[in-house]
Amino acid sequence: MPTTFHLKQQPAVPLEAEVLSPDVICPLSNAEIRKLTIYHGKRQVPLEEFFDVEGDGSDDLVLHGTTSKLRWVGRAMTKGSLTVFGAVGMHLGAYMKGGRIEVHGHASDWIGAEMKNGFIHVHGNGGGQIG
Repeated sequence: MPTTFHLKQQPAVPLEAEVLSPDVICPLSNAEIRKLTIYHGKRQVPLEEFFDVEGDGSDDLVLHGTTSKLRWVGRAMTKGSLTVFGAVGMHLGAYMKGGRIEVHGHASDWIGAEMKNGFIHVHGNGGGQIG
């Protein structure tokens, strides 16, 4: 069963969310996932401030209602899958070494930057400097 994330509110400034990766999420309980920290601008906040989380850790993540202000999703992934329903910001799949990312929406700049292996499919537009 996948771990599912629902964006609760649109951030005023970018969210740096490199914890949204199967490598980080897989071994954690729901309570541990909700307490992971992300950056909202310069401020560290718990993931649960912006996302409702369903399920415990899994190799399969699903993100709903995302925003182009959500950055670094899938950073350094080595396994599993990440499915995004909505837009996603810069650095999607940066430093990726394995796994699969599928975006049903648009993705911003630097998709797959420094990527070594894995698969990224964006069903929408991609920004500049892809790969």
